[in-house]
This record gives sequence, C-alpha cells and structure tokens, in this order.
Amino acid sequence: MTVYKRTGCAVAVSALFAAAPAIADVTAEQVWQDWQDNLSIYGEASLEVGSEEMSGDTLTVSDIVMTLTDEESTVTVDIGELTFTETGDGTVQVGLPEETPMTLEMTPTYGDPATVEMVARSEGSELIVSGTPEEMVYDISAARYTIAVESVEGAEADVEVNTVEFSLSDIEGTYTVSEDEGLRHVDYALSAGVLNAVVDITEPDGPGTMQLLGTIDGLQMQAVVDAPTDVDMESPETVFVDGLSIDAGYEFGESSYSFSFTEESETMQGEASAESGEMSIMASQSGFAYSGGATAPSVSFQGGGVPFPVEISMAEYSYGIDLPLAASEEPEPFSLQLLLSELTINDEIWSMIDPQGMLDHQPATVSLDLSGAVALDFDVLDPAQMPQMMMADVPGELEEVTLNDLNVSVAGAQLTGEGAFTFDNSDLETFGGMPAPEGSATFSLTGANQLIDTLVEMGLVPEQQVMGARMMMGMFARQVGEDQLESNIEINEEGHIIVNGQRIQ
Repeated sequence: MTVYKRTGCAVAVSALFAAAPAIADVTAEQVWQDWQDNLSIYGEASLEVGSEEMSGDTLTVSDIVMTLTDEESTVTVDIGELTFTETGDGTVQVGLPEETPMTLEMTPTYGDPATVEMVARSEGSELIVSGTPEEMVYDISAARYTIAVESVEGAEADVEVNTVEFSLSDIEGTYTVSEDEGLRHVDYALSAGVLNAVVDITEPDGPGTMQLLGTIDGLQMQAVVDAPTDVDMESPETVFVDGLSIDAGYEFGESSYSFSFTEESETMQGEASAESGEMSIMASQSGFAYSGGATAPSVSFQGGGVPFPVEISMAEYSYGIDLPLAASEEPEPFSLQLLLSELTINDEIWSMIDPQGMLDHQPATVSLDLSGAVALDFDVLDPAQMPQMMMADVPGELEEVTLNDLNVSVAGAQLTGEGAFTFDNSDLETFGGMPAPEGSATFSLTGANQLIDTLVEMGLVPEQQVMGARMMMGMFARQVGEDQLESNIEINEEGHIIVNGQRIQ
C-alpha cells in the first residue's frame, strides 16, 4: 500500500497546478480555502504560509511551502507566492509562480537514502476558477509546463544528472472539485499538443550512461476520482472500503523514442515508435478493469552484447482484464483479452533460429478473448473479510466461461477455437472437487504436421517426442482436410466427456 501513498504525493503536486465552467460566484478566499482542502485527500500533509493579504480584489498568499510525507519519503514544494484576483464576473484568476522548486527525500526501508532536487516551470499559464463554493471548476491553459530533475544526491548515489526533463506544450484542461458525504470528487480532462522527454545521465567516474529522447503527440488524459476526505494513512489498506474509486485513462497519437545505454564497454542503441495508443484503468471496491494497446508499435536496437540488430513490429497489440471484487448473490461478468497482431521479426533473428530458411516466416498472430461470470462470497478488498476468505476453499462460485475467440498463427501453423461452458456448483463430486461443467468447444488446427516435420528435420525436436504428439492429436482430433485437424469437445449434463462423437468418460 506504500504505492498509493507515494502516488498521492505526486498527484497532489499536479492537482495544485492543474487544479477544473459553471455559473455562480466564487471569491478569492473561497478558492484559496479549496486549494488547502485539496491536500486532505492526499494523506499526511502540512502547509506553511508566511502571510495572507487582501488588497482590493486580490488576495496575495506569500512564502507558501507544502510538505507531504509517508514512511519512506518526503516531498517539499516551495510554491512561493500565489495571487487570487476576483475578476468582477464571479470568477477568480489565480496567478501561479513561473518556477517552483521541489525536493524529494527518500528514506527507504531497504536501500540507501537519496535526495532528488526538481523544479517545475510554467510558461504562458492561465488559471480561472468559476462555479460555486461547493463545486469549483478550474479552467487551465499553458503554453508549456516542464518538470526537470536538477540533481540526485545520496551516500551511494551512482548517477550524475546532465538533463532529465519532461515537458508538455499547448495545454488545455478543466478540473472540477466537489465534496459530498465524506468523499471529495475530482473530475478532470487535460490535453497537450506534445509531450517531450529528455534524459541524459552518467555514472560518476565510470563508463555508464543513459540517453533518451521521446516525443508523444496529441496526448489526452481524463479521470474521475472519489477519495475519502479523511484518509487513514496508518491503515491505507482500507482506502477502497472507505470509498476510493478511480476511473482514469489516456490516449495519444504518434509517438517516437530513441535511446542509448552504455554499461562497461557495451553500448546499446535503439528506437521505438507507435502510430497511436491508449490506456484506461478503473478501480473501486466493486471491481477492477485495466486495458490498453497501440497501433503499429515497433522497436529496434543493436549492441549491448547482442551480436546482431533486433527489429520487432506489430500491426496492433492490445490487452484487457475486467474483474469483479465485491460479494454478490448474482453472477458478475469478468473478461480477459490479449491481441498481438501480425508480429514480425527481422531476418537476422530468423537466421539464428532457422539458418536454412525452412520455416514459414509470415507474421505471427496471437488472439485470446475469454469471458464469463462469477459470484463472489467476499469483498476482496476488505481487510476485515480477509481471514474468512483465506480459510474458504474457494472465494466464490464460477458460473460460466466462454471462449469467444482463440487464434494462434505462427510458422505456418494455425490454431483456432471457440466454446462455452456453464458450471454446477452444487456438484463437486463428478469432477473431483471442481464444479461440474456442461457445454462444448471446437478447435481447429492447420499446418501442424508440416510444422512438426520441419522441426524434426531441423533437429529442434526429437523424433520420439513427435510420435507422442501425433498420437495425442490422433486421439482428440479428426482429419477434415490436408493437414487440417478438428476437435469438438462436449461435456453433457450427465458428466460425460464426448470428443468428436466418441465418449471417453
């Protein structure tokens, strides 16, 4: 749970400087108070203020220092001065500092302490707050926003920072904050024309170096977060039970990277790119979902002890998982997806695997789409229910599983499949403690014999092992064409297993 606390520190800093238009009035004092209230959802924090002075329509808050701490780290942000100006139309314009120093002090339980000095810089920024005291809306824009690491120091610090800088340009966004029944609700959407990353670090008195240049176009981020206003950082494992929920994600356009790593006398250089991509995450006491992917991703590198260049590309890759986490009387859906489409490798890799060119070198594809339903007996994220869940034989009842799609195509062979099964949780005897399934699945295999013959001829697979594999295919599959096998597996309500019309159990 330390991850949540560290993430909270980073989010807090970002929230204060990207903090989201409604119709009503807000005052300078109310906006400043809302900024202070924002800190409460990020755990143990302190805010030191030198002075607050209201002059005319402007509230000036000076000598602001924010500190966020947990067991292994402390983040100190020297904000300096903020101004809150009432514009006369019910909104407040916030004046932000052009440069904000930040210090991260890490004192890990394992490992050496270190201190990282950073600075945040903004150019051409504008922040307008509207709405009501109960629901404030922040509109933000900036020509450029940059976070740079200036130094890394420690007893065992082994890097020297030349340049570590991440910048966003052409920023537009909104950030809405409200509070209801002990939860602070945050809803934001942010877009940036380009994200640039520059990393250049070296090893003091040594040959080690790392350089990275990266560019991401058309970045769009959004999130809806409900967080308890009174987070118990002494028991962060209860944060989801207390109401935390996150629904966030991002998408981007064309991206490209170049990198170089030197260790001892070896240097690895390479490039990576994608036409577009996305990621989304949802987490709450009721469930967890995570998905993402990219179109036309590719990576290439050479050196670093690898005796030949490596080039890997795909037409598309994607992944997804969706799981229920809360107890329920009725079955809740779950799913799992994976896609690696048209995976290709360069001839140098093929020549190592297949020097005589005997295998089919066409692009490979792996596709899996699995779904089902399960009824859980416990709230998985509730620590109070953990002992009972650990003592239970199973945490719930599996109701159904559907193989929507299976497609594995590699080296000239292809395996496809689909099917669906339901499960009788009252029958744990027929299949030795497993809920009795009922349903059917069909699988097709093409080109397997040709692939096996080629692998034997190449000396990669012993002949005696091939005989066993062919016997298994003969038992569970029937030939439907030249080097084409098909298998239909059925389990009926009596618990009989029938393969291709023949009962085997």
